[in-house]
Amino acid sequence: MDKYKKKDIRPILITSCLSLGGSTTFLLNLARAFTKAGIEFRIISLEAGNPLKSEFLPFSGKIKIFDHRKIIFEDRAKEVLKLLAYFKPSHVVSCLGPSSLEILRYVPKGVGRIGLIQSNDPGPYRSIKRYRKYLDGIGAVSMEILNQLKRTNGFRKKFLGDVRYGVGLPKRKPLKNRYLNQRPIRILYCGRVIEEQKRIGLLPHILRQLDHLKVDYRFTLAGDGPDLVKTTKAIDPWIEKGTAVVLGKISQREVGGIMSLNDIYLLFSDYEGLPLSLLEGMASGLVPVVSDLGQDFKELIKGTGGQLVDPQSPQNYAKAILKISKHKNKLAKYKSLCHEKWKSDFNLEAMIRRWVAFLNNVPSKKRGFAKWDKSPKIQAPLPLQNKKLFHPFFRPFRRLKKLLTQR
Repeated sequence: MDKYKKKDIRPILITSCLSLGGSTTFLLNLARAFTKAGIEFRIISLEAGNPLKSEFLPFSGKIKIFDHRKIIFEDRAKEVLKLLAYFKPSHVVSCLGPSSLEILRYVPKGVGRIGLIQSNDPGPYRSIKRYRKYLDGIGAVSMEILNQLKRTNGFRKKFLGDVRYGVGLPKRKPLKNRYLNQRPIRILYCGRVIEEQKRIGLLPHILRQLDHLKVDYRFTLAGDGPDLVKTTKAIDPWIEKGTAVVLGKISQREVGGIMSLNDIYLLFSDYEGLPLSLLEGMASGLVPVVSDLGQDFKELIKGTGGQLVDPQSPQNYAKAILKISKHKNKLAKYKSLCHEKWKSDFNLEAMIRRWVAFLNNVPSKKRGFAKWDKSPKIQAPLPLQNKKLFHPFFRPFRRLKKLLTQR
């Protein structure tokens, strides 16, 4: 991949936390892609915890995690700036959370300052908009997000980049089963078990519809979240009769193996960026039955045999599964087409091509790093005075504001 490295790219990626979810898996995939491309990088997390610690071990020397329980935000910010000055990055990328965006206010001009939007909902756009004067570029992980940025005042003058996700090949190859038409169709939900965004409460309704349509199926739920216990109880009738199983929390290493044992990837969210688990599913040969959430989903599903469902018509998820199950003789072909779609557009090589092109176009000038801004002399963009609008997560910013105004 050295042929893609047209300039001296040395990015630092800053995230508010490395919590379990797509944003952390994305950083893991990007670390793998940068390493394969021979690009030096660093990852900084402003909060303690890393559930994917074992997967990050090959990059342990390139990751710094601060313990927010022991170090206040002001002191963490100072330490981050020391790391930046030592590493001399070409770009600093804010990956997740307003705290990572706040760091960009301290980064001197001449370093490419980038904000990343990973979810197509109002919160990330609102945060990015408040910090837009400190940004040299904005990356979008889906075309739907990119088009939304192009339509939004204040963003069109910034360099907007396509940095759609890519995932690696699962450890287990897609299951080749010549007897697909002689067994129940296997359906997988793999992701966070939560009502907000994922609408996990629809699951019993979908299973009931599948029974009503007389679909011969076996359903697996893999994942963790605040509504896991409630969801498990809700689908207990299907668990008892053997048509559903709940695996609960799984490790990243187990994902590929579990996916390769299934046929259909089910997603019924009401909003998404471009879910990593969907790409992992297609890499494993799963046929998607997913919410119709815009251009990215349409392009991804096109020509694969997958089905898009209007999220406002939840009864149609079961009907879409029925449509696929009626053509089990074509299922092996559909699974192969999904795998090929991943291979051509959403593997790690495709992702690194997009990232290198983006970083090469975001302004970054070589400069001395002796004079880093110690503290901005203007109030933080977040309306810190209104405590009701913000989660306790933002308390460090109020302390920072107080500290700065006292100087």
